[in-house]
Amino acid sequence: MSTFNFQLSTFKIPRGFTQPKRRGAGFTLVEMLVAVSIFSVLVVVSMDVFIRAQRAQREAAALEKVQDVTRFILTRMAQEFHTGHIDYDYYKTALPRTISATAITSDTLALKNSEDTTLLFRKEESGICGTGGATSPCMAMILDPGGTNQSEMVTPDGYTVEKFTVVVTPSADSLTVDPTPTLNDYPFDLQPRITIMMTVKGTVAGLRRPITVPIQTTLSSREYVR
Repeated sequence: MSTFNFQLSTFKIPRGFTQPKRRGAGFTLVEMLVAVSIFSVLVVVSMDVFIRAQRAQREAAALEKVQDVTRFILTRMAQEFHTGHIDYDYYKTALPRTISATAITSDTLALKNSEDTTLLFRKEESGICGTGGATSPCMAMILDPGGTNQSEMVTPDGYTVEKFTVVVTPSADSLTVDPTPTLNDYPFDLQPRITIMMTVKGTVAGLRRPITVPIQTTLSSREYVR
């Protein structure tokens, strides 16, 4: 039995044949820079979207609060108006006001409450509103201005009334007979109503600019006799 002896030293690699080089594990510097750049861009875009969404959410919440304050002020006026009536005697002498053939325009809502006492709603710059910028100007309710002169601030702290205008229609009391002997009749055949134009502003923490809500609404008297 013959033996086969194989010696590695006698085995020669053919000319032109090369062994494949083993690639090292990891990333090159260029690959790392590209990856870091892409990641940075994604982070910046994501943060911008998050900040914008958070800001929009805060603005929506602030707008809802200012709208609630506006509704509260209007509800307070509507309650007094529906349980009372317009004080036309006040508008005969009170200034400033504009009286046309059909309407009265004023910066004050003058009513007679259920006890027939004069009740005023108007924008105040100081006094009951205080001197702080967060509460002035405010909406003030003044009971019996010629007598006890009881004042109450209707606007909550942190909110201000920037504009307030009232249009009273008609320009004379349509619920009272005209005492003129030649007429002896109602001056207008219209149901009394008031149009309120008001702008409320609120400063909310976390927002750079205040929230402003303009509103216009018309209220009709529940009383109409003939």
